[in-house]
Amino acid sequence: MTKQVTLAVKELRKTIRGKEIIKGISFELHEGEVFGFLGPNGAGKTTTIRMLVGLIRPTAGTVAICGYDLHRQFTDAIRQIGCIVENPEMYPYLTGWENLEHFARMMPGIGADRIMEVAKLVGLEQRIHDRVGTYSLGMRQRLGIAQALLGKPKVLILDEPTNGLDPAGIREMRAFIRFLAETEGLSVLVSSHLLSEIQLMCDRVAIMAKGRLLAVDTVERLLNQQARVVWKAAPTDRARALLAEETEVLRADEETIVTPYEPSRLAAWNAKLVQAGVSVSEIEPRLPTLEDLFIELTGAKRLSKLVYNEMLKIVRKKRLWVIAAIIAVLVALFTYAQYRETEELRKRLGTTDWRTQLQQQIVDLQNRLQSPSMSEEWQKYLQIRLKQQQYYLEHNINPSAPGAPTFMRTFIENAIDLFLPLLVMVVAADLVSSEASAGTIKLLLVRPVKRWKILLSKYIALLLSVSLIMLMAAVLSYAISGLVFGYGGFRLPLLTGFVQQGEDLNTANVHMIPQWKYILIELGLAAFVSVVVGTLTFMFSVLLRSTAAVMGIMLAALISGAILSNMVSSWHSAKYLFMVNLRLTDYIKGAAPPIEGMTLGFSMAVLAVWGLVALIVAFVVFTRRDVY
Repeated sequence: MTKQVTLAVKELRKTIRGKEIIKGISFELHEGEVFGFLGPNGAGKTTTIRMLVGLIRPTAGTVAICGYDLHRQFTDAIRQIGCIVENPEMYPYLTGWENLEHFARMMPGIGADRIMEVAKLVGLEQRIHDRVGTYSLGMRQRLGIAQALLGKPKVLILDEPTNGLDPAGIREMRAFIRFLAETEGLSVLVSSHLLSEIQLMCDRVAIMAKGRLLAVDTVERLLNQQARVVWKAAPTDRARALLAEETEVLRADEETIVTPYEPSRLAAWNAKLVQAGVSVSEIEPRLPTLEDLFIELTGAKRLSKLVYNEMLKIVRKKRLWVIAAIIAVLVALFTYAQYRETEELRKRLGTTDWRTQLQQQIVDLQNRLQSPSMSEEWQKYLQIRLKQQQYYLEHNINPSAPGAPTFMRTFIENAIDLFLPLLVMVVAADLVSSEASAGTIKLLLVRPVKRWKILLSKYIALLLSVSLIMLMAAVLSYAISGLVFGYGGFRLPLLTGFVQQGEDLNTANVHMIPQWKYILIELGLAAFVSVVVGTLTFMFSVLLRSTAAVMGIMLAALISGAILSNMVSSWHSAKYLFMVNLRLTDYIKGAAPPIEGMTLGFSMAVLAVWGLVALIVAFVVFTRRDVY
């Protein structure tokens, strides 16, 4: 026998400020049925419920309650419905009885007998004459349901009825809702985020996301659609081929085969395998919970959403804005310093001819090399620099032609080992440690998402932040310096391919490339260094609860690297330290490496190993450690 339709929703839509919030949803509610209404925050559940009870008008579509159109026959329709929308707000200074009397006066034919009847129905007869301000949350929920039942409605709508209840209260509420449906014949629509309770309580469920209904069916049928059977049989290839003749093989490997769950056909499939000589050792049905189905349909586990969460936190903390401001201020200072240096050189030499300026630089280098107190390492560096300058002069190439691209290139070369890594540290240092110190890590880890996915989303957010920092450094250095030096010079030819061999400079592979290509290479190397330093910082952020400690460790490492690079020429094993290998741009311009024999490939390999080890440590620790 078909049960009466008590609530019919057809193509319901709602547009607010030009944005469609509810997108053509349709469903029906039947007599004596408990109907679950599920969806993540922002899915549109409460907006839909408000339209069902007439609090807001739909943009399009219809709502019929027991055959009455809610908007054309509002009084007749609303008489058939009782509801709690969000929290059951009662008058705390009135008693429970006075509150029910207050609402009873708004409905014809409701007297003291009916008030006491609903008070007993919800189990409040002993406290009904106490002030509501003295009620517990569970009692206020029950009083809210009592007022919804006063008019003997056919449809009861409860928005988060178990909010704030303890486990015992939740069980009582679940039993009470089932009682209303089975004994009183009410149609009950329950909106909740407690998926396990909905699974136990409801006959049918609707799953909603982004204003659309993704599925409407009985709990059993919805779960069976996602259920799977795992087969263990030998030989596996033969078993897979036979099962493929009967059903879809969803997944298979050397040991197992996964097929859809069809309980009425499992015996026949098993018999077919056995008759064909296949040895079946295990048939394991894997039935999902409603939570599994909800996550599958709403995409709650999608990595992109987790990354969005992390990027939103970085943006809301204004980290990137602070970094942009730091870059802008320092680039302006460096631009002014460069301008003053250029002007000072022009005044000293009395000319703007770059050849004369380069010749003077060569003379200055030769004079500095005559100093008896200069260290051997510094002498080697200046000798190589002198040979480069002489090579530029002989081949009529200006290595420092004025212009924003030249300033950008110089800025990257000087910022690669300290300034840019420090900016990345600002983002990376508290990605995990701040969650631990604030206690929000516990909220993250009790969600139905694998720990490794949570950490991966944070690391992807870090990589995106590195990309943005590199972009900001390039754009701001070009835009600000161009105001002083002009914006031309991207096609300026530059020499690369210098190789330092002992005290000699090998120019056999020297060749010219346009400056824009040179800048792109340097930006790529700077991004690589920043990712490695960011990954190491990320690891310490996982290991330590204190963001200040993370910053202190990494800052000490970077500063020590800047010092060691000028002191470790005789300490050959120091070349395996990551901080000694950060100045990758020195290799493409032919500068002497900190330790003889180091090459661009070697330094990148060392940095890659450090970064990979740090990433592995971070993931192992994060996924395995206990959180107290």
